[in-house]
Amino acid sequence: MSPMEPVFYQGSQTKAMFPLLECREVTTCRQALKLLLSLDDPKESTKARVLAFLASEKRRLLPSTTSVDPLDSIFDSLSVGSREEAIGIAIQAHLFDLASSIASSQHGRPEVSTSLSDRKDDLLACDRKLLRIYKAIAGDLTYENNLFRGGELSLSWHCRLAMRLWQQDHTSIESILQEFGADVDKGRVPAPKSGYSDDDFDVVYKMIQLLDGKSSSITRAAAPSGYSDRSHDYCDAFFLVSVASLVFKDAAISDYEAESIVDSFASQLCAIG
Repeated sequence: MSPMEPVFYQGSQTKAMFPLLECREVTTCRQALKLLLSLDDPKESTKARVLAFLASEKRRLLPSTTSVDPLDSIFDSLSVGSREEAIGIAIQAHLFDLASSIASSQHGRPEVSTSLSDRKDDLLACDRKLLRIYKAIAGDLTYENNLFRGGELSLSWHCRLAMRLWQQDHTSIESILQEFGADVDKGRVPAPKSGYSDDDFDVVYKMIQLLDGKSSSITRAAAPSGYSDRSHDYCDAFFLVSVASLVFKDAAISDYEAESIVDSFASQLCAIG
């Protein structure tokens, strides 16, 4: 029996742990736990669950504001994959061609890309906001990369990843995450830094990256530097590894790693008394 096993629940029972974790002081850690619990729900595809979580994170971190410009509202919805909402806004604003293009993007983008090519001259002269929307629904990754590099109209890493998940409907989540990770390294997308260490990424991003088929270390993903300025505080790491080990069953945890986490947490409990 693994040293980690005695304290873990099985399958969807991980939700029984959630009330205890909800009161943790570190908000980012709590969000990582919410992500893990959402991944434990088999009702939707993994890609759909990650997209829904990223959308909720965007709404939490950057609440939508009422804009008099429907193009702003449409892009705001598209940035987290809410295409139905974007279509509704476009129809209300009498932007029927745009609504039709967004609807078409749900069934593959060849016709949208063709339409963009046919209307290239018109689009070059049109509103930049409208151009950005058309580029998004056509699945043009380069356009947002260039905006980020130019330091303008930048989206958070949550939105950039969410856009890729819905833009690349027929691409596996593993491939999307591998490509996104490569673009992070190349500076094409915002680096999901933890805010506590210049050398580590946000724990939420690291947990999502465990789905890429290559990342395998749950203990590294749960390192305190990803969510706390207390680098030796393994209290939250203990709970994160506990839940993550159930969700990512293919990501092995060695006995040494498990014992290190348990010993670190036990030492803290003893210190507290």
